Amino acid sequence: MTHPYATEAYARSLAHVGEALAVPEWDSHVLSRPTPRAAARDATGAYPLAVIAPSANLAAGLERLRAAGLVSVVLVVDERLRPPPAALEAAFDFVRPFKSHFLLDRALGPHAYGKHHRYELKRAFARVEAREIALADHLPAWTRLYGELAARHGFSGLHAFPAAHHEALARLPGVRTFAAFVEDRLVSAHVFVTHDGYGVSHLAASAAEGYATGAAYAVNDLAVGALSDCE
Repeated sequence: MTHPYATEAYARSLAHVGEALAVPEWDSHVLSRPTPRAAARDATGAYPLAVIAPSANLAAGLERLRAAGLVSVVLVVDERLRPPPAALEAAFDFVRPFKSHFLLDRALGPHAYGKHHRYELKRAFARVEAREIALADHLPAWTRLYGELAARHGFSGLHAFPAAHHEALARLPGVRTFAAFVEDRLVSAHVFVTHDGYGVSHLAASAAEGYATGAAYAVNDLAVGALSDCE
């Protein structure tokens, strides 16, 4: 099964970034967008990661993009969801490390929280109810929650996700959502995208009440336990 990030439905949910363009040689999609020079277009991968089949014909995919009139393509690929580094370096002009991410490597054994984290967890679980939810069942509440986060931090461009993005997330296979409630109010949620035993943190948001109750501690602890089938 194709990874959710590589599907047409997911690419179309990012229409505020660019137009979905299939690259069958990569078993993936990219987003075609205008450049500052109106006559030219380039491409970028889907947020947050461009998923390219390990056996992808990189040269043929690049030729397809060139034939479509695109002048460049920029991709952020994951350590696991990509062809080998040597293949990337042979196909692209530049291949560089980009950012660092926190990983939970279960091969290292059980994780252990520090004293402060344990205190915050105990406090959070005493104040909120944390559980896994179907995003589709709480879509309006989640959209409001993320909207509050976007307004608080002044998100624009890529991170100003339209309603269509959240609606697509709710329909995508492999999406798992963990949430915290105070009474019946959604105060914090964390959306993960999973595939083939591998999980990626996608979006998370908390309301003011979520911050006050430390709800994200409970949500993330629940997710760590529930995603035990994922690296």
